[in-house]
Amino acid sequence: MNFEEMAVIDEHSVCEGPARKESGKRGRKPGRKSAEKVDMKAKLERSRQSARECRARKKLRYQYLEELVADREKAVFALRKELEQVKYIFKFIVIIIYTTYIINKFLYFHYISVHLILLYFEN
Repeated sequence: MNFEEMAVIDEHSVCEGPARKESGKRGRKPGRKSAEKVDMKAKLERSRQSARECRARKKLRYQYLEELVADREKAVFALRKELEQVKYIFKFIVIIIYTTYIINKFLYFHYISVHLILLYFEN
């Protein structure tokens, strides 16, 4: 496309601009109040309906979150209970190990002392 064609297209676009009303006034037009009222009532009703739907969605979202929190609290309670059981078992195992250790030491010392006594009386 050369410069002359672009100039012709540009002139046509300026001449064929959007159709404008001849009144030249801006703002509300007289005689359209009843149609605007109907439009405004419909717009208000749509707005109210949208607000109702938004509140319903919000209510469902809060119910979902409350259920989620309740489930998490149950899981936390179950885990704490399991932790207490594991602690109890661990303490029991530690007591058994310690007792076994003491008994083994006692038996070892008893074994040595019996042997010492036997050696003493053999001489």
